[in-house]
Amino acid sequence: MLNTIGDKKKFVTDVRAERLFREAEDDFFYFNKIEAAITKIEKALEYTPNMLKAIIMRANIAFLEGNFEQALDFYKKAESLAPQNTKALSGLANVYEVCNNNTKSLEYINKALCSLTSDSAQLKKALIDLKSTVLVKLGKYSEAKRLIDESRYAFSDDDFHDLQINNLSTINHKLELREKLKRIKLKLVK
Repeated sequence: MLNTIGDKKKFVTDVRAERLFREAEDDFFYFNKIEAAITKIEKALEYTPNMLKAIIMRANIAFLEGNFEQALDFYKKAESLAPQNTKALSGLANVYEVCNNNTKSLEYINKALCSLTSDSAQLKKALIDLKSTVLVKLGKYSEAKRLIDESRYAFSDDDFHDLQINNLSTINHKLELREKLKRIKLKLVK
């Protein structure tokens, strides 16, 4: 079975690895058997070390468990195999954001956004939401507001409304505080 990565590289996936991966998905998503899923993913990776979807799933599980260092290692491995893979790039962006390395998170968000395909609307929404959050953390409120405003044309009305609700009130509040602070500083200088 072929496991295609990128346009040029192809790796042969062992049938046993594919079976184990599918069982791991079932264990994780349907039966909440996290340890069983991890065991099966690791066994699948023994059969096929470069099985991208297994590496990403293992990274996702590590992230959900709060093991950010391990998640980072797996996402980096996935990125080295497929530098344009949006799941790996967005995973790296999330890990860096959670670890408060917002500059690095923003770098990976932008890489992921550049790598998106047209069928990735939900991922795009999540990335823009994360980007606005990171921009706010970095104190780039005007840029975050502009991002939200420009996203109006990229999403359905419902998706845009959700994005606005989640971010715009915080951004507007921060911008108002910044303006008040400027006025106070001007009064103090005069």
